[in-house]
Amino acid sequence: MSRRRGLVLVALVVLAAAGHWLYHYAPRLRAAAPADDLPGRLLTDRTFDAAVWVPYPHQTLRALERRSGIDAAALKSAATLLELELPLDRLGGRGLPPASALAVAARSDGSRAAAAVRVYPMAAAFARLSGHLADNPWLRGGAVDLDGRRLVVAWHGTTWTVATPDVQVTSADPPVAAVSAETEDALAVLRSGRRLGGLPSGRLALRLDGDALELASVGATLDAVLPKPLASVSSSGGGEQAVLVAWSPEPRRALLLLPPRVAGAGEVPRMASLVEPGGRRWRLPAEGLLEATGREPVRATREAWRVVASDDEALQAADRLVPHLDAAHADYRRLGFGLWLDLASARTEIDRLAAQAEGSPLLAPRDRRRARAAADLAQALARGHRRALVAVGTGEAPPLVARLEAPVGAD
Repeated sequence: MSRRRGLVLVALVVLAAAGHWLYHYAPRLRAAAPADDLPGRLLTDRTFDAAVWVPYPHQTLRALERRSGIDAAALKSAATLLELELPLDRLGGRGLPPASALAVAARSDGSRAAAAVRVYPMAAAFARLSGHLADNPWLRGGAVDLDGRRLVVAWHGTTWTVATPDVQVTSADPPVAAVSAETEDALAVLRSGRRLGGLPSGRLALRLDGDALELASVGATLDAVLPKPLASVSSSGGGEQAVLVAWSPEPRRALLLLPPRVAGAGEVPRMASLVEPGGRRWRLPAEGLLEATGREPVRATREAWRVVASDDEALQAADRLVPHLDAAHADYRRLGFGLWLDLASARTEIDRLAAQAEGSPLLAPRDRRRARAAADLAQALARGHRRALVAVGTGEAPPLVARLEAPVGAD
């Protein structure tokens, strides 16, 4: 009997240890709200132009990589696309110590930057001891060099920080408690004091909504910005679906991208651009390639729309889109910009467009870098999701909602 009890006790201890490891250390999406600690204060410090905060980064970031393809390379592409001076590629989940929170902040010109990680107590004690024994300033604290730049590493209790020499994070404006109330159950919080690429300024929270991963302005909901989904449309040839639909209501204009007829680097992407009379249309990214090959875009007028298409099939696809755009005008009054992507198909076309942009002498180096970053990001996100949706509202501080939907393997 005593032996059986001993075996049961051992089994319970093993199960408890396994449960403890799974809860506190195994990769999983673990949401929280910013606390009034150094990572939370760094998020709200307005002396920095932008900041990002992540709870339980050793779990959350690795889970995002496994689930949605958001790895270090994808984070770097996102930073390039948004022109965000944050070393997001260094936030990959691999190599991070067990921690309850991480925050990184920087000025837009890169002159001031800081990172703070609230490490689990046992891990913090082990790291500090190892740093002293190995005389490693990255663990012990002290002056360090990163890519030729002098930084200062310090410990504040169990919180490890690295920053440019002039940075001191001691207060929070606005108070962290106010931010916490608005960002409950967040997988990450992004704050910006200026517009980032096409993103509005303010605070955005990353959350899990069912199977979808959603990044939204604090207080914004998808229904308020986009009451009806942007419809995918079919061309007349074989019922193929559009891989991208973009829409802007003032002036009313749209952009349509179709999958290629033949895979190949020389194939011109099939696209159509629509705009109401008097408005300025979006230029087709493929127009330069058409001109280089001596071909002219197809131009037509459809009811109250001017249409420019890469070919007749793209024009027929635009014809199918026109009734939807006419009917949707009332529904999209609060929408400043909308984008729908079939990631599995669009990533190939976006990569081809980026390759063309990189070889274009007409584009500035900044635009060529952003085009490549967009293609690389689409490739990464397509590993975890089939569809992406971006909706930006109207007004002086337009809300944003971006969603990754239909996880791969969740049929």
